[in-house]
Amino acid sequence: MQTIKPWWLLVAFLSGMAVALGTGELILSLRDNRLELSAPKLHYLSGQPLARLHNAMEVPFAVQITLFSGSKTHVFRQIQQRCVFSFDLWEEKFAVAKLTPARQRSAHLSDRDAEQWCLNTTFDISGLSNSEPLWAQVDVRLEDAPRNGKLLSGSVSESGVSLTNGLTSLVEIFSRPPQSGTTHWSLSYDSFTLADVRRTGRGS
Repeated sequence: MQTIKPWWLLVAFLSGMAVALGTGELILSLRDNRLELSAPKLHYLSGQPLARLHNAMEVPFAVQITLFSGSKTHVFRQIQQRCVFSFDLWEEKFAVAKLTPARQRSAHLSDRDAEQWCLNTTFDISGLSNSEPLWAQVDVRLEDAPRNGKLLSGSVSESGVSLTNGLTSLVEIFSRPPQSGTTHWSLSYDSFTLADVRRTGRGS
């Protein structure tokens, strides 16, 4: 089990120009009514997952990214998705498929670009006031792929949380704490407001 609890600051956009502030573990960017999140220093394609990829196996990660408002128990926005990684042995490049109702795929990526592409997320923050307390959390869990068949041959349900090839639904996975021995990562940020985001922004 790997757990990361970093402190991070926010990124604001002034006059359409972005400035990244903070430790780099989690970075938020604010543009109009969109809050963009990335985790450029979260490296999870290593060890067992990387070995499986180099053995021509597809490797699935369950991902949940949550924005809380008012309290740490009130979910304002939440994204659950499964990212399935594969590795081209000839090109030595990675490909990633995000399994959601609108399935997305990106290929010919480095390991770092593949990791970031999976986690980059945008939230619609319409309806939030500047003073509303907010919290954010990213959870990533390595899954055991079924031995029979390719993951990407499965179909995604209308809710985007399950496949028909034996993987556990994302709702079920994240309804309980990680089981003992599960490889997982967690990034969190303590209370902040949209006013904090705008105060820390600088033009460039």
